[in-house]
Amino acid sequence: MNRVRLAIFLALLGLAAASSQAATPAPYPSKPVTLIVPFPAGGSADVIARVINVPLGNQLGQPVVVENVGGAGGGLGAARLARAPADGYTVLLGTVNEVVVVPLVNRTVPYKVDDLVPVGKVGESSLVLVGRKDIPARNTDELVEYARSNPGKLTYATSGIGSMQHVIMEMVQARTGASMLHVPYRGGSSLISDVLGGQVDLAIVTPAAAADHIEAGRLRAFGTTSLRRDESLKRVPTLNEGQYLKDLQQNVWIGLFVPVNTPSDVATRLNAALTALLADEGVRSQLQRASLSPAARAEQAGFSAKVAEDRAQMRETVSKMKLSKD
Repeated sequence: MNRVRLAIFLALLGLAAASSQAATPAPYPSKPVTLIVPFPAGGSADVIARVINVPLGNQLGQPVVVENVGGAGGGLGAARLARAPADGYTVLLGTVNEVVVVPLVNRTVPYKVDDLVPVGKVGESSLVLVGRKDIPARNTDELVEYARSNPGKLTYATSGIGSMQHVIMEMVQARTGASMLHVPYRGGSSLISDVLGGQVDLAIVTPAAAADHIEAGRLRAFGTTSLRRDESLKRVPTLNEGQYLKDLQQNVWIGLFVPVNTPSDVATRLNAALTALLADEGVRSQLQRASLSPAARAEQAGFSAKVAEDRAQMRETVSKMKLSKD
């Protein structure tokens, strides 16, 4: 009888232990993490993802797998994140394109600006306006004057409708009275080759994508979107150095985002891992070679506020320029 009671007791004890273990979730992360890049492979965002995914995985103790989801100016990748479970196992390497601009410009995308929550800043970069080498303009002012005199003749390529590049070029036209034809692409990796091949006249891209072609004379650089000259393109003026675009300035940030309602401890863990990897000089050097200025530790605390500020400013810009599409 005592043996029976002992067996029952041990069985109940085992069930209780199993139940306790089942009720206690495994510490995050307990499996690989997917890092969504909202642009095709080979573009600037993809290059940055390939720089950080391994060191981020090392910090988290689990592999970080890059998944490219291009299209709609980054909107398809952002929508993929918005649909994902809010558990930290799907993370977006997001830019101002799909996080801020796309849901304001394109009302058909299945997510809102508040569906994507910032975790931490990776860095920021300027953009550069380039053209085919035989374009009949040597600088920004001549380009504006040529576009004014030949409305609709020049074409410009961007990474998609509603992308930051699209908005900047619409701003250029609105401020100068120039008229150019927009040619949207699924991502930035093929823009340069089409400008080189003469399929389009202009493109607005990251400095890393264009630097070698500018240096070799295969592309003409008109200006960067930064307030001061880009460190990687010191001989290229800013767009605001000309007479027509004095106050134009728009850098592009990139950071990690998770779905809304992701537990705060998970977001904190991701932020800590990102901050640690950005302290590594080897990682910082690789990001700088990709024309990205890596975020400093002090910038992390203000990243959410920066995203919110850009959302408010861009909402006003999109409304004024009547860029919103239903």
